[in-house]
Amino acid sequence: MPAQLHTTTLSFDQLERAAASLSHAFASDPMYTYVLPEDATRPTRLARFFRSLLHIGRMQGEVYIAEDGAGAAIWLPPENINVSFWNGARAGMGTLALHWGIGGFTRLLNCANAFDEVHDAEMITKDHWYLLVIGIDPVNQGRGLGSELVQLGTRKADLTGKACYLETCTHRNVVLYERYGFRVTKEDRIERGGPVFWALRRNPQFP
Repeated sequence: MPAQLHTTTLSFDQLERAAASLSHAFASDPMYTYVLPEDATRPTRLARFFRSLLHIGRMQGEVYIAEDGAGAAIWLPPENINVSFWNGARAGMGTLALHWGIGGFTRLLNCANAFDEVHDAEMITKDHWYLLVIGIDPVNQGRGLGSELVQLGTRKADLTGKACYLETCTHRNVVLYERYGFRVTKEDRIERGGPVFWALRRNPQFP
């Protein structure tokens, strides 16, 4: 089944399954092992976080769901690439400090600040689509679902002549994104013991 597009109509069950899939996809990601170093509690804590991100995606951009929750991608459009404070609050981001502890929440903010700084420097005009997050549950990887989620966004960007941008903390993902026209614009490290990350840009492609 191809990836499905849901924006304001994402059901509760779909949201829960997508959040769980994202939590499994990122359970060993260097960013999240840095933010949440305790392996035993990481998947549950990540599911809460990704549930909030999916709510933000519905409010500010487009949420693509693969096979009714096997994976998901959040694409933010040029006019909404910065997550607003109020949307974050409405989505429950403010409660993460309670559930993750001050240490985990502080490390998350540390990552977000590093990403924002590079994003602002590399994409000065802001006239681009931002792939905020993409992930497929490991049990469903290798079936082309992630490729479809990426290309749903890049095709839309191409139609309007817009660039695309993303960050990743996993080097093997860099090679995957390069297949779809992304190129590394910056390699940096998150301060205070954080991981290396790569910023990638994709210029619009025309037939």
